[in-house]
Amino acid sequence: MLKSLCIKTKNQNISNYLLDHFRKLDLPNMCLSHSKFKIYENIIIHYKDTNVDFFLKKVSNILADAVIKFYETKSLNKIITSNYFYFTDIEQRKILTLCQECLNNSNLTHYAAKKDIISSSSEEYFANNKSLIVDGFVNFRIKDYIKLLDSIVDLSVNKFVIDREYSEFIDLLKVYINSKEYRF
Repeated sequence: MLKSLCIKTKNQNISNYLLDHFRKLDLPNMCLSHSKFKIYENIIIHYKDTNVDFFLKKVSNILADAVIKFYETKSLNKIITSNYFYFTDIEQRKILTLCQECLNNSNLTHYAAKKDIISSSSEEYFANNKSLIVDGFVNFRIKDYIKLLDSIVDLSVNKFVIDREYSEFIDLLKVYINSKEYRF
């Protein structure tokens, strides 16, 4: 059975990342090519073997890693700027840092959950389509992943607000204590 896929991106770094990782798959009966057509870098993969599900799972896992690596920070930033526009730029950057700390400090199951959401979406997509534009896939096909990031942003905003209020309370307490006369 022959399965052919084309993954398109405008980003050279994403293209290089995907090519490097697809080459490392080293699956028998897999042919990989790369070409630029109009505005897209096209990665074309031909697979001629009976275990298509295994092939799609491997390709989808690599694509999921690429999405997390190249799009996660952009997606978090987009959520923060659209939902929490009333925070200053500095505050938004602090919230983004809290989001990244939350995602980096969480255990591997958190990463696996993100990867699984993206991977299963791409497997489902590849089952019915031969061509995938990475930007379009990220923007329109992985809603559950974006919902997960949205919940991380909400948690980080809550932490930011609580930390800020605590800091303001401590500052007020210091002012109050320093304003009183000492009695010895």
